[in-house]
Amino acid sequence: MKVNKNTRAGKNGKCLACPQCGHKVIVYHFSWCASSCLTKQGDIWVGCGGMIEKNDWLVIG
Repeated sequence: MKVNKNTRAGKNGKCLACPQCGHKVIVYHFSWCASSCLTKQGDIWVGCGGMIEKNDWLVIG
């Protein structure tokens, strides 16, 4: 299911997946219009690096 105007994060956040590479992130609010699929884990950058529109992200849980 894709993010839409009724998607809410809730107090525990919402897990989203990048539609291009499947990288998973947790968001705690949806006050953004696009987000980069890039996260730093220690010294390593993870994700495809693409700018993904909010409505293209996939809701995992």
